[in-house]
Amino acid sequence: EQQRYDEALALYEEAVEIYAACGVRQSVNCARALNNMGLARGALGLYDEALALLEEAREVDAACAGPDGGMLAAPIRMAIEMVENAQRTSGGGTAAVGSRWAAVAGVALAAVGAYVARRRTRGSRNVKARGV
Repeated sequence: EQQRYDEALALYEEAVEIYAACGVRQSVNCARALNNMGLARGALGLYDEALALLEEAREVDAACAGPDGGMLAAPIRMAIEMVENAQRTSGGGTAAVGSRWAAVAGVALAAVGAYVARRRTRGSRNVKARGV
């Protein structure tokens, strides 16, 4: 695994800034970026920061208007549970964690991507079925 979390964090932070500058801070894409920032911070052992970002992602996702609102609720909840568990088992320190966390975070990121892809596929089938 590449484990380039600092680099990923910089890109996610830039994405969130762009969403804010474009007036779309309350969007599923912004929630996804915040979720991924939380996972990356968790992978670095920065659990309090990770949980704050994941909570913010949950709030943004829940506030989204339209058919995509709340679509990340389950993956974000899973990420929060994963970070809380890692925090409990590590004693809450901020030292970088080992490759086991990296593997779990990678699986979580893949699960978020797969979940969103399934939701999008279902959504596009529903739109076609309605003749839109």
